Formats: sequence, C-alpha cells, structure tokens
Amino acid sequence: MEEKQTVGLLKDLEERYNGKITDRTFALSCYLPSKKPLEHGIFLFKIGDTYYYEDFEKEEMNLLGFTIKRKSSEPFVKTSGSFKESDIKRVFKVSRAYARSYHFKAQTGDIKAIREASRFVKMFRECTYAVELQDGNVLFFEMINNILA
Repeated sequence: MEEKQTVGLLKDLEERYNGKITDRTFALSCYLPSKKPLEHGIFLFKIGDTYYYEDFEKEEMNLLGFTIKRKSSEPFVKTSGSFKESDIKRVFKVSRAYARSYHFKAQTGDIKAIREASRFVKMFRECTYAVELQDGNVLFFEMINNILA
C-alpha cells in the first residue's frame, strides 16, 4: 500500500470511529468465533480504550515486485469488530494449528479450556496470540507487532 493510501485509510478510520489511532498492527491471520479463518490478513488498531479489527478486499497482490491480480472464487465479505481493553482477561501465545482448530473444537465440545503454548512449542512452531475475553470468547491474531499485551 502506498504511503498516501495508508495515510488516507488511517484518517478515514479515525473519522469513522471518532478518535485518534494510538496503536496499530497488521495480523497475518485471524481466527474469530463463528467466522471462517481469515488467512489473508486483518488490520488491528486501538482508539481510546477500544481495539478494532477489520479486513480489506485485496484486488492485487505484490509478489517479488510483480503485481498479480487475485482470482477469488468466493465474493469478499468484510469482517470487522471490536472489544474494550477492560474486556481482556489475558493475552498469551498458542500454536497456530491450535488456534486454527480451536473454535470448531470448542463448538463440538472437544475443548473445555484454552491452554497456553509450552516453551518448546513457542520455540519450534508458528505461534499466534490468543486474546481471551471476560465473556469467554477467544480471538486469535498472528500480529506483526503485539499491541495487546
């Protein structure tokens, strides 16, 4: 994304959510309750005491300097949401594979409680951040910069 587009996007978000973005990052993947895994990325940012996340339709992809048009068989469906800082119970790392399957397994009753990744897993497997909320929901973000903990 060009710098002018980025500045325009940030200003648009600040106007839409009525506040100044104080922290932001890009999540390479995101796993949310009742949603399909988002493995194309999502923008995560903070305004005031609220964290917001939303994805954007990507028409083109840049690969090694070559622009490639995306051919998607599914129409784009925007995903967005938010949660208050005070709603966060804890933030910790889990393996990406665990995060990917967590919501499905939780719905079928195969998972009773979420567990943090061991040191071994953190060292040798791809990990993502689990954001456990006070209401019991768990959101997973593979953040470039951890802005939640």
